[in-house]
Amino acid sequence: MNKVLYLDDDCEILAGFKRILRNEPYSLVTVNSVKMARHEIQKQDFQVIISDYRMPDLSGIEFFKLIKPSSPKSVFVILSGYTDETIMKDALSNKLIDHYACKPWDINELKESISKYIDDYQSRCPKDEQ
Repeated sequence: MNKVLYLDDDCEILAGFKRILRNEPYSLVTVNSVKMARHEIQKQDFQVIISDYRMPDLSGIEFFKLIKPSSPKSVFVILSGYTDETIMKDALSNKLIDHYACKPWDINELKESISKYIDDYQSRCPKDEQ
């Protein structure tokens, strides 16, 4: 089964994310700290890793820099309400992130986007590595 990790320091947003995506055909793990996210990534592989941009310890991009070596094939997505387009475009061009989206999200768009991100992962990995 495909797995998606979502890191956000706002527990209300995490709860909403879980509620919205509870019936989707993938496993969703939500965490509210970089430490918890790193722990989950050490335990299991995630096809898609989503992070809020602004967090107390690190930005989502800084978090991705830390974990990319241990999850090189994962699809990295920033989801934020405070996104600076220049920063996101630089992160995209430097291959620090694969996608970014803005909060608030449209529920159907969010579901469709995550499905596309999983497809992105599958297209970059041979079947025996999925």
